[in-house]
Amino acid sequence: MRNYLLWTATLLLLLLAACKKDEIRINEQGEIVGLEPLWKTAIQRGDRPYSNSIIRAHLAYGRKVLLATVEGEGDHWLTAVDVDTGEDLWKWNEVYEPWEKFDITYAYSHQNLMTYVRGGRHYCIDLETGQTHWRIRREDSYRSEIFGLGDSYFITGPNIDSLPGYRTNIVYRGNLYSGELETYLYPDIDFTTGGEADLVTVFSRVLPIERNGKEYLILTGGDPFPNWYYDRFLGLYNATDQVWEYDRINIAEPKQNNNTQSLIVYEEKVYINAGNEIACHDLWTGEQRWKRKFPLDFLFSGFIVADGRVVANCENSVLYGLDAERGTTLWEGEGAGTSSFLEGRYLNGIVYFSGGSTGRIHAVDTETGKTVWRLEPGRIEKGAEDWKPDIYVIPGQGGEKGRVVACTPLHAYCFEAYR
Repeated sequence: MRNYLLWTATLLLLLLAACKKDEIRINEQGEIVGLEPLWKTAIQRGDRPYSNSIIRAHLAYGRKVLLATVEGEGDHWLTAVDVDTGEDLWKWNEVYEPWEKFDITYAYSHQNLMTYVRGGRHYCIDLETGQTHWRIRREDSYRSEIFGLGDSYFITGPNIDSLPGYRTNIVYRGNLYSGELETYLYPDIDFTTGGEADLVTVFSRVLPIERNGKEYLILTGGDPFPNWYYDRFLGLYNATDQVWEYDRINIAEPKQNNNTQSLIVYEEKVYINAGNEIACHDLWTGEQRWKRKFPLDFLFSGFIVADGRVVANCENSVLYGLDAERGTTLWEGEGAGTSSFLEGRYLNGIVYFSGGSTGRIHAVDTETGKTVWRLEPGRIEKGAEDWKPDIYVIPGQGGEKGRVVACTPLHAYCFEAYR
């Protein structure tokens, strides 16, 4: 009997070890292509699937993530889910239009409040209760890019009270607690550049920072030229003293768009992408330290700056690792065109991104450029061909590894982070 019990216990241990080993599936390149999730939850919760929302912003707060879910006859919800259990905490859909899907590319949060803008529809949600803190419908449409500092948020929108006959935009400052919006900063307009129609100087992005007790705004914008070209510029506005530290520092050669996906401050330098170029400028003087040109642009996935490296996901499906100080190439790895944003998806030397041209979840070691995860959706969900760009990375607590939450069109899955 004793030998039988010993043999049984040994067999059980071997079976458990085999099961544990099978939870991680590795391809010939040493990349992890399959993992067992810690939990999963449906994001399609009706009798049949409907077209879902897309959350490109990194809506992770504490131990919760905000998922786009669908219920009933195509009713869209923003659902807060506990990252440790996968349980729903609250859900919200107090939007102005009943047909409105959630398309949240940018959001700003401070303490228990989160706000985002969609055209003229502005919303603020209490992250603890899931209640509407305020919602305001404005007559004019504003850009969705939103950044904040403390209880203030900043957006750009139409200039509606001056310059008749010209199209430009200005910076608006909003109060996070009341939603009240005030005109805040006008561009120094150059009327001589010869832009098409009635278009003149515009802002594209505004990033507030605080240094030495003063508030500053880092701004990117463009002067329009014929054939819809823009001469992109960088400016630093001292909001406390209400003076420009510098204005119209050229970023890159004129292009036929004025978009900037990433605007990041790291070690008193400003990192910007302008089309297919990435540039680094001194924060206080505006002097350009370096600039690099790439085959395609970074307008979908952008880049991050961490641990002395710029990690940028180009639309040519190459992930570039650059020296942040010099702009030189440290490595090239596998990327994915039109994938999720990189911003917010970095943890312990690993950057995560999902969807796009490969449809996979990638995890890449930012020191070496080596892909350590290449998770295939079909290995976890029958018939799934792609991961959505909705992906969330949450730091661990109590010595545990972090969490990565990612979505197929039908479910959200939570995985233990690589590190």
